[in-house]
Amino acid sequence: MSSSQWSLTRLHIPNDKQVLELALVLLDCVEGGASVSFMHPLSMDRAVACWRRVAQDVVEAERALLAAGDADGLCGTVQLVLEHRRTSHIEPMCRRCWCTDGRAVRAWARR
Repeated sequence: MSSSQWSLTRLHIPNDKQVLELALVLLDCVEGGASVSFMHPLSMDRAVACWRRVAQDVVEAERALLAAGDADGLCGTVQLVLEHRRTSHIEPMCRRCWCTDGRAVRAWARR
């Protein structure tokens, strides 16, 4: 991530290019040892599949997705779960940390 200019954007309908860039952020995080529900090694196919599921939730208005980007592309993300599928009366909180280039963005999301 460039240290000069970056912006934060809400992605309402993530496109294929954005899904690919988000998958690269996820791979970078996992390779860097971040605790983000995946373990190293993580394949690109699995990372893309994860982001396609997130993108579907975004399109269905079940999740809000914010992405940080700079001139090189997307470099971080925050998710907010707006609708959750209740599987029990207990709703644990989990911290998500998507990071790249030594920077971190954290979000709390209900599962």
